[in-house]
Amino acid sequence: MIPPRDDTVPTTAAVYLLGGAGLLPFLAGAVLIWFDEPVNPVFVLQAFNIYSLMLLSFLGGAWWGFSFAGMDARPRLLLRLGAVAVLLCLWLLMLFAPGRQILAALGAAYLVLLLPELGSRSLPVDVTYRRLRIVFTGVAVACHLSVFVCVSGMLGTRF
Repeated sequence: MIPPRDDTVPTTAAVYLLGGAGLLPFLAGAVLIWFDEPVNPVFVLQAFNIYSLMLLSFLGGAWWGFSFAGMDARPRLLLRLGAVAVLLCLWLLMLFAPGRQILAALGAAYLVLLLPELGSRSLPVDVTYRRLRIVFTGVAVACHLSVFVCVSGMLGTRF
């Protein structure tokens, strides 16, 4: 197990820049979905959902990687099952569910994948990673909420 990193250990700007760059498609989608031009909102919604599922796959891969760290057999198995189960459920939703349900499930999945990481001290993650995950997850969920409100027509008829 990797011990938690001390706050005094410097984190490179590259980590923040790369993580922030990963949020750009969410931010763009959350803004562009509200306009008919320059990009078709149906295309924006599709691109947003696909990118979201791709990023969740990346986070599920992190769980898979955590499971290979020095842990007991049961937590390892739960991490692996959780990573795969969340992604398979989301994939099925992408195939068969309406757009609003997909958005709600994708947004909720970010929280589902975050909570065990915050609640477990046995995962091999340091303070910086936890901090980044909280901030970046918050931005991603807020973007999902913006798109959900637009698609649901909560502020007027949209789709």
